[in-house]
Formats: sequence, C-alpha cells, structure tokens
Amino acid sequence: TTNTPPTIASINDSLLFGAATNGVSILSATSIPTNIVPGSAYYLGVQNTNSFAVTYGIEVDFHLLSLTNPIFISGIVYTNVGGTNGFLLTWFAPSNDLFQVQWTGSLPPTSWTTFTNIVSYNPNAITSPFHTQFNFFDDGSQFPFGPARFYQLILLQGALTNGMPQTNSVPAGGVDSFLIHVPTNADFATNLLLSATGPLNVWFDTNAPSATNILLISGTNGSYTLSTTGTPPLAPGSTYYLSVQNTNSVTVNYGIEVDFHLVPPVPTNPPPVLPAQTNRVINPLNTLIVTNTASDAAVPTPVLTYALSSTVVGTNVPTINTNTGVITWTPDVAEAGTSNTLVTIVTASGVPALSATNEFSVVVNPVPDFNGIVYTNGNYLLTWLAPTNDIFEVQVATNLASPTIWLTIATNITYTGPVTPTNGWFSYLDTGAQVPFGPIRFYRLILLGLASPG
Repeated sequence: TTNTPPTIASINDSLLFGAATNGVSILSATSIPTNIVPGSAYYLGVQNTNSFAVTYGIEVDFHLLSLTNPIFISGIVYTNVGGTNGFLLTWFAPSNDLFQVQWTGSLPPTSWTTFTNIVSYNPNAITSPFHTQFNFFDDGSQFPFGPARFYQLILLQGALTNGMPQTNSVPAGGVDSFLIHVPTNADFATNLLLSATGPLNVWFDTNAPSATNILLISGTNGSYTLSTTGTPPLAPGSTYYLSVQNTNSVTVNYGIEVDFHLVPPVPTNPPPVLPAQTNRVINPLNTLIVTNTASDAAVPTPVLTYALSSTVVGTNVPTINTNTGVITWTPDVAEAGTSNTLVTIVTASGVPALSATNEFSVVVNPVPDFNGIVYTNGNYLLTWLAPTNDIFEVQVATNLASPTIWLTIATNITYTGPVTPTNGWFSYLDTGAQVPFGPIRFYRLILLGLASPG
C-alpha cells in the first residue's frame, strides 16, 4: 500500500497473502491491478489476526535492470604511466560489469582486435556502485601503435549482471563458466538455476572452470545463497566464476541467474559543525574576510544555509555569504575604537533541520592620534604612529570655542616607506605658511582612507 497502516478497503491497497505461514508474491511494473512504480515508496504491512503473538521473517528483493544503452568511453588521454607512454581510457558503468577493450586502425572497413585484459572497476576511483569508474591503459605492448587507433568496449557475454538471466545449452560432459563481479554494496547473492532440461551441477570458485565449492548437485532448478558471513564468504567488489557442469550423455538447456541483495547507504542526520574562530583586531577602513564554512557528515549530504548577527551599531554591518559562510566587513571611521561580537548560524536541510552556531569578537582600533608635538626651529613637528597604509589629513584650530573652526593645512599624507597594514611613524612639519602662528594652536588628524599596496 501507499498508505500506513494498510487497510484493504482503501484505494491502492492490495492483499498479497491471506492466512499464510510462507509464500512469495511478485509485483511488477506491469502487474494488474497492482503495479510497482520505480522510484516510488510504499508500505508492506504484516497483519496478525490470531489470538496470540506470531514470529516471522519478511524480505523484499528487487530485480534490477542492467543498462540497455551501450556504454561509451568517456575519455582517451595520451599520457605516461609508470614511465611508459600510452593511451589511458576511462568510462563509467555499474561496478558488477566486466569489459574487454577492442581496437582497430581504420574506420571503415573495420576489423576489431581484442586485448586480452578483463577490465573491472577501478577500486581507487569508485563513485557509486551504479556509476563506477573503469580504466584501461594501452601501452602498445600487446599491439604496437600505428598511425591511427580506434577503441570500443565489449561487455563480456559470459558475465552475469544483476537480475538478468542467461539462457544457454551445455553439451554432454561440458562445462559453462560465467564471470560474476560482485557490486561493492552487496551483502549476499542468490544463485538460481532456472528450468534445466536435465540434471546439472552448479559450482562456485575464484578459478575457471570452477572446481572448489559446489552449490547444487544434479538439479534441474534451485537456488543457493552466498553471503558475506557464509562459507565460503561473498566478498563485495570481488570476482568469481559460476560454472554449470553437465554430466549427462545429452545436451541440456538451462537458464541461470545471479541476484544481488544491495545495501543502500544508511541515512544519518548529525548536526553541522562550524569551525572554531579566534578573535580579531582590525584597523578602520580595512576589510575583514573570515572563512566560516561548516562541515556536515549527514547522508545524504544536506544543503547548508548561513545567517549572521552582530552587535555592530549602524547600517555598515558585517555580511555573510548564505551559501559558503564567508564573512566580510569593512569598518568605517565611525566604528573605530569599538568591540563587536559576530554570531554565525548555519542550518542544514535535513529532517529535522539541525543547526549550529559559533561566535567571535572583532576589535576595531581607534583612529590614530598624535604622539608628539615639538616646537623646533620656529616650526611645529607633528609625529604619530599608525598603520602604514593609512592616508591622513592634518587640521588646525586657533581656539576651541563652539563652533570650532578647523582649517586644513595638509592633506593626503602617506607613509614614505613600504606600505603595509602594520604600524609606522608619520610626521608633518607645520611652518605656519598655511595658517599663521598665533598665541595658541590646536591640531587634529583626519583618517581619509587607505593607500594602494602598489
């Protein structure tokens, strides 16, 4: 049913077994009236109408279709591997597929030559069991390079893919062997002999023909399950051979199939984690950039969204990139001499939506002031310590009566040495040329901006 709990009177609800202690019911995409819809979700209800508790086991196995479209080589790169030049071929396919590579020197006419290598997936570059990287390196050792080289892939006919039966006939006294490549997320495999016209033996081995572990003896049909904890164990990502042996004096027709039980990734939903941040000290007009990107181990990977709050007063507040968590702020002169707290909140898109926070302080240095005013040789020498990338203006007033009239006597004063955000000594000599000296004199600094590092 698509409802929970199931009730036979509801639409889309179907009874599979009534008063059964065991049994099998197959739902297909074309079943009438009940069909299974790929990609959908439904509930399997077990109902006990007895007057006592019942212990049971229940299982659902899916018959998975192999790719019907041809698999193409996605990349051919001329490169050097282990000191040898050659062509590196790359393609993507389910991890239980096995391939051979063929080449030809002309198109058309075409005469394909097969490399002896049997190619399985690259265990160092797996992306998922259904979309796994395969590689083949042609170094010219099997077939010397010529002026042209074309490649194609062959999905091995002897390889059994998940849920796709092979029908064949084995002659009297003959043995058929099939390559079985185990998906990386399989925990057991069911080997099926389907409707043989005579008794056959089915063997399992890592060699071909198989001669080690017998699965079925003199059977015309039947199944045998290999698991990761059985003897011998099924090894995810491994390759083995399944052999069909005919000890009869006549040819036997049969079908054989291997179905893998695939384990999906277990959904997890831990909260996101923000990095620990240290407190910062910054000069006015300098830009603060803080990478505050969170990590999240949830499966599947959630979307992270960032928000920022702060104690900064005014309209010139820090901002955060809602997608990456990068914080940016350029404090202005009005924010000089303040201490501010920045709080980041990151929220993950999982169910439930979990969040995390961190905070740190940003101290904005005050605007520099004069360290010394010295009367020397009839002039006033003004000195101050400030970041060497600052640009200043010097103003003078002859009294502090309200309103105070400040007059500019020097502007765009920059540091004469290498420009860096670190402190250096600035100086200005007031000769009285702009504003004549009087009985009293007051000075102040105005921070205009930042000098270019160049």
